[in-house]
Amino acid sequence: MWPFKRRSQAAPQEASQSEPGRPTSATQSTQQGRRADGTVLGDLIAKGLYKPSAGTEKFGYFDPANAPFRTFPNGKTGLMQGPMADLLIQTIPASRSVFGSMLDDNQDLSVTLALKLGLSSTREVLDAFQALVQKDATAKYLIVTTAMPFFLNYSTDKIVVIAEVEHELKLNALANLLLTDPALHDVASIARFERIAESLFADRKDEVEQKKQWAVELQQSRSS
Repeated sequence: MWPFKRRSQAAPQEASQSEPGRPTSATQSTQQGRRADGTVLGDLIAKGLYKPSAGTEKFGYFDPANAPFRTFPNGKTGLMQGPMADLLIQTIPASRSVFGSMLDDNQDLSVTLALKLGLSSTREVLDAFQALVQKDATAKYLIVTTAMPFFLNYSTDKIVVIAEVEHELKLNALANLLLTDPALHDVASIARFERIAESLFADRKDEVEQKKQWAVELQQSRSS
C-alpha cells in the first residue's frame, strides 16, 4: 500500500481512555494547535517533521472538529472525553424524553459516538474503533483517502510515515465518516457500522483510484 517505509515511534499500542492533563475536546485541541501537545503527532510537529498546520485542517475524511482520538509516545491510544462522559452515556438513553436535547447539544464526541453506536461506555468506543480500523478493507480505504494525503501534504521534507500517526488519522477519519457521511447516517449499531465501513473500499472504487493517482502525481512533483 505504501510506496515509502513506515516507521514506528513507540512500542505496540495499548488502549487507554483519557490522558490526564490532555484537552478533553477536539475543538480545544485544534484551537491550541497540535505542536508539542504530548501526542506522537504533536512531538513530530515540534521536531519539524510535519508542518505546524498538521492536524488542524480538514483533509480527506479527517476533520479536526470530529477528531477525538489521540496516540501518545508511551504507545497508548486515547479517546478525549469530558469528566461526565460515561455517566452521560448511561443516562441519556434511559432519560431521552427528559434529556432529549442533551444529545443534540452535546459537545463531547466520545458520548456522541457511544450513543450513536449503542455502546455503553467510552472504553467500548475506543475498543470498537481500534478493532475496526485494523480490518483490511477499512484500513485500505482510510489509508488511501486520508492517511496517504496527510503524509504527502504535511511532511516538511522527505515523506515521513509514522505508524502511530497513521493509526490516529484512521481512527479520526472513521469517526468523522460515522458522524457526517450520508452512507452512515442511519447506522445505530456497531455491527452495521462494521459492515458499511468494510464495504466502502469496494463500493467507492472511483474515489479510491482517483486518490491513488493523485498521490502518485503529487509524489512525482515533490521529487522532481
